[in-house]
Amino acid sequence: MNNFVQRVILFFIGIPALLASILLFPNQPLPLWNLLVVIFSGLAGAEAALLFRSDLKKQEVILSGLTIALLTASAFFELIFPAFEFVIPTLIVLLVFLLIPVALAGLKDLPSLIAGIVSRIALLAYPGMFLTFLVKISSLQYPRLKILLFLTLIFSNDTFAYLAGRSFGKRSRHPFAVSPNKTVAGFIGGFIGSAAAGSLFLFLVPDSLPFSLPAALPFFFLIACTANLGDLVESACKRAAGVKDSGRFMLGRGGVLDSTDSVLFSAPFFYYIVLLFCR
Repeated sequence: MNNFVQRVILFFIGIPALLASILLFPNQPLPLWNLLVVIFSGLAGAEAALLFRSDLKKQEVILSGLTIALLTASAFFELIFPAFEFVIPTLIVLLVFLLIPVALAGLKDLPSLIAGIVSRIALLAYPGMFLTFLVKISSLQYPRLKILLFLTLIFSNDTFAYLAGRSFGKRSRHPFAVSPNKTVAGFIGGFIGSAAAGSLFLFLVPDSLPFSLPAALPFFFLIACTANLGDLVESACKRAAGVKDSGRFMLGRGGVLDSTDSVLFSAPFFYYIVLLFCR
């Protein structure tokens, strides 16, 4: 089965499933959406653990995935029980102290000890804490509209960047060594795509943001910038690990991190800007 066919299959299965998780059971805080986030966060955590340290044993990879899934699940728990706002900070501290002994086990030299500890702490930040913002977005006013707008901005950036890169990339600069296939034409196309799709969404669904269109455009550009940054960071991690894809779970798209890198870095910016101006 070639890559294109795999992508088509993923599209016709993944998009309806994603929309169903947002539109079905619309009561806050969107249980199906958050369940999907928890499941994929576990897979992303396992992939990231292997990117940081390729020599991990199977049980360590599983533990890493469960750790990140637990982190996002605790964010969902906070939404259901707002009185427990201390859950995530406490959980992070506990997880650090639980993971450090795992890092120490079987490591005999100081550089390996330090690398093991740092990689596990880094895992809690990326993708751990970034993923919790996908849960937090569901706590905003009109959460379904916010999530749909967020995904529209991200996917339109990725799609138009790909199309512009394919159409004009041969005559465009390749400014980033960590991702040689990325071109200036692709970045410009992504910015235009996000701005156009976001503007159309805001026109069709005015309640999605309390911004006028001129005020919303800088917001759309910022999300496109952070989406590109997430893509570059994940490319740097894969290059450092010497792998092409973060995993093989997503048909035609590599791993979960390959499909969500743009989402991860954009989610905190989207959440805090909307929280500040729109709640």
